[in-house]
This record gives sequence, C-alpha cells and structure tokens, in this order.
Amino acid sequence: MTAASGALWTRIRRLAGSVPAPTWASAGTVTALNLILIVGASVGFRATSVIAVITVLIVVTGVHLGRRPERSRGRRRSALNRPEDTQPGSEPFEEDLELVIQIGTGPGSDRVAEHRVTRRRHAHAIGYRKLTLISAYLSPHAEETPVVPALTVHDPEVKADWLPLAIPNRGAVIFMPPVFAPELSWELVYPVPNGIWNPLREVGLDVFRYDLRKFPMQRFVVRFVLHPEAKAFSVHERNHLGTLSYGWDSNGNRIALWCAGEPAARTRYEWEIRAVWQ
Repeated sequence: MTAASGALWTRIRRLAGSVPAPTWASAGTVTALNLILIVGASVGFRATSVIAVITVLIVVTGVHLGRRPERSRGRRRSALNRPEDTQPGSEPFEEDLELVIQIGTGPGSDRVAEHRVTRRRHAHAIGYRKLTLISAYLSPHAEETPVVPALTVHDPEVKADWLPLAIPNRGAVIFMPPVFAPELSWELVYPVPNGIWNPLREVGLDVFRYDLRKFPMQRFVVRFVLHPEAKAFSVHERNHLGTLSYGWDSNGNRIALWCAGEPAARTRYEWEIRAVWQ
C-alpha cells in the first residue's frame, strides 16, 4: 500500500464511520473498502479514489432510504393518538356531554355551551382534547370568523387554553398541568358568528346535526333553549333516538330537553326543529 492510498483509506473509514448505520451497512462498507484497496493496487490511486467515493455515497444513500419507513410509521402512530381516529374500544378518553343550544331572535344572539366530563380510558393523563366547534353552514366564498371559546375547568389547580388548528372551527383544549385524576369536568361557551338558526327564524324550520360516530359518549344530552318570542316549538330526532321533554326556564325561555340512552349510540344525530314566531 502506498502512502497516498493509506491516507485515502484513513479518510474513507472516517467518512463511513461518521454516518450512523445499521449493522448490515457497516459490514457492507468494510467489505467494499477492502475490495477497493485490492483493485486499487492494479488500477492506480486516481481510479481508486473515484470508486471509493461512489461506494460510500451508495452506502450512505441506502442507509437514509432504509430509515424513511420508520419516520413514516411514527407519523401514522401520532395521528392514531387522536380520539377521533382510533378503533372502537381503544380510545384514550370517553365523555359525558351536555350541549346547550341557545336559539336567539337574531344571528348575534345564537350561542352554544358544551358541558363535558372527560374520563381516562387508555390515556395516562388528560392533557388535551381536540374538538370541532359548532358552526353555521357558509357558502364556499364566505369568510370564516375565528371563534375563541371561553373555557372553565371545575378544578382550581388546572388551567385551560384554546389552541386553534388549521381546520376552521377546530382546535385543541390544552390542560395545564395534565390531569392524572380519573375524570375532569370542564366547559366551553362561545357565540356562533353569522348565526346558526337563520332558517328557523325565516321559515320556521331548521335541522341540527351532531356526529358521534368517532368518539365514545356515555351520557349525551342536548338542551334547546328558545327565546320567549316563539309561540310554538317542536323538536324531532329523525332516527327516533333518545327521549324528549319540554318545559320553561326561570327566564321564560322554552326548553326542549333531549337525552340519549347510555352509552350514547355512535351515530350521526339529526334533529328537526320547528318554531312559530310572534
């Protein structure tokens, strides 16, 4: 071995050793380098240098290509941690949910309150909860108005913040510190920009939908609260699910209280609401 080829051997070994690689890549690199040195004795130093560089590049490229599937699998596992994407029975949480749907006399007075009790199933802690806020149907060219719900946690030691996500009206409620207790009671209250009940006010008929196909609910209640200006009021669940009762609250608002069975069926619920206004 010449002095030049000996120096080349040293540099190549340093280059190959600087790239973390699985066992097969390390063994392959050493074998290839030994063959290069044998061939180099007959073809000369310049040709040996070219062959050596090409060999190392091929090995490094193979190592990086071999790692890509691991990173891809990691991203898929991260997506599966979301409650709405897990298989039935493996969800990290389950909840009780009471929706309070305030039907006002105009678009500016429609509001929603979501009273939730989140319980751990397969999660070590309750650190966040992703969800989509109730919103009105808008035309494709209408501009979305960001909504930041008011959050209340019924535990003085836990704070909650709303983190908007890329999808309109979707976000994550972040609990700090994470809750290791079996359950956590909390609520969101927010307006509905542009109004959600405009057809009900205009023609006396509207439909409300809520999808529970991808999240387990034990207790599911919807309380429709209608302004006293309505003379008549009726609610009908189109799939004939749940029970319904009517009444009034202390402010004279008409109340329709709908309750699902326990646990709530994992389906998309649809209520037909009719009202006659003064």
